[in-house]
Amino acid sequence: MIHLRETTSKVDGVEYKDIYFPKGKAEFVLVMECVNEDKYVEWRNICSPPPGAKDWYEVFLKKDEHFPKTNKSNL
Repeated sequence: MIHLRETTSKVDGVEYKDIYFPKGKAEFVLVMECVNEDKYVEWRNICSPPPGAKDWYEVFLKKDEHFPKTNKSNL
């Protein structure tokens, strides 16, 4: 955990939130908050996965990012 916190502090706009370990699986899920995907990739270049690990990520949007607020007069 210390390594994650140290590496995320090196990139502005990237914050380590939590880590989850699915029951019965040999894997984990990191929860990160990043201002954009480029910042995540910048962090990933600093903190690469261990040898042999399969690495992938998904981008999740907040409700307001997915459904931008509209002006009711535009409807």
